[in-house]
Amino acid sequence: NNMAGEAEDVFLSDVHIGNFNSPSNKGTVSTRFVVLVDGGTHAHAQRADGVLDDDGDLVLDRREQLTVIIEHSMATPLKSVGMQVWRGALLLGDYMLSRSSLFQGASMLELGAGVGLLSVVAATMATEVLSTDIGEDTLELCQRNVESNLTRLKGVRPVGRALVRELDWKRPLEATGRYSWQVEDMKILERVTFIIAADVVYEDLLTDAFFSCLAEVCTHMEHSPLVIVALEKRVNFTLEDLAPASPAYQHFRACLEKGHCWFKGSKKVRFRTRQLSTDFPQYFRYERVKEL
Repeated sequence: NNMAGEAEDVFLSDVHIGNFNSPSNKGTVSTRFVVLVDGGTHAHAQRADGVLDDDGDLVLDRREQLTVIIEHSMATPLKSVGMQVWRGALLLGDYMLSRSSLFQGASMLELGAGVGLLSVVAATMATEVLSTDIGEDTLELCQRNVESNLTRLKGVRPVGRALVRELDWKRPLEATGRYSWQVEDMKILERVTFIIAADVVYEDLLTDAFFSCLAEVCTHMEHSPLVIVALEKRVNFTLEDLAPASPAYQHFRACLEKGHCWFKGSKKVRFRTRQLSTDFPQYFRYERVKEL
C-alpha cells in the first residue's frame, strides 16, 4: 500500500531469471525464445545454444528452429503481471506445437494474451487469431510483439493474422478505444473453434470474471469451441491454513466443479472439462515443473 508509505509488492517470472534480456529505450527488455519446431524433446529443449560432448566440444542443435522475440517488463506489481512471460504460456505453446495439425487453418481467441507470445505461436498454425487483454500499455506491447514477429516470420514460413483487441472480462465486448471491436472482429469471433488462456489464475475475483467472460464470448460462436487453459499451481504458506496451500488454484478447480453451466441472458452455456496430461514434447526452453 503506497499510501501507507510501504513499498508495493513486485513479482518476477521464473522465465526471465538467467535469460539474456536486451534492454530497450521504453523501459522494457527483449528476450529471444527459440522454438524447436521439428519435434521437441525435454533434453534438447532445456539447453541454451548447445551442450558439450565427452570431449568438451560444443554440440549444436541443427533441427529447424523458430525464433520469437518478445518485448516485456521484468519485475512488476500484481496488476501488471501480464507484461511478463510466464511458464504456463510456454507449456500451452508446447501443447499447441505438439498438435499443430489440430490448429491448422483455425480461428482462435486468446484470453489474457499479455505480451502476445502465445498469439504469435498460434498464428503460425491458425488462419486468424484474436489476441485480447486490457490496459493500454499491455495492449500496445502486445501489438508491437505480434506485428514485429509476424512480419519477420512471413519471410520464412506461412503465418496467419493476429488482431489485438481489448477484452475486459467484467464488461466483455464493450471496448470503445483504439483496440475496440469492429464488425469484422465479431465475424471472426463467430468462427472461433479454439480458445486459449495461460496463467490467468492468480486472483479469485479475476477467475470468476474469466469464467463469466468465457460464457459470454461462447454465446457469439457458431460452434462449440475447445477451451484450453494452462496454469502453474502456485503454492504459498497461508496464515489461514498455517500450511502450504494453493488458494487460487483451489478456487479455479471449485469453479470448474460447480460451474458446468452458466446462464447468459436467455442462453445456457455448458462446459465439459477434463485435465490433460503434460507428457507432450517440449519445444520451448524452460523448466517444466510438476506444478504446471
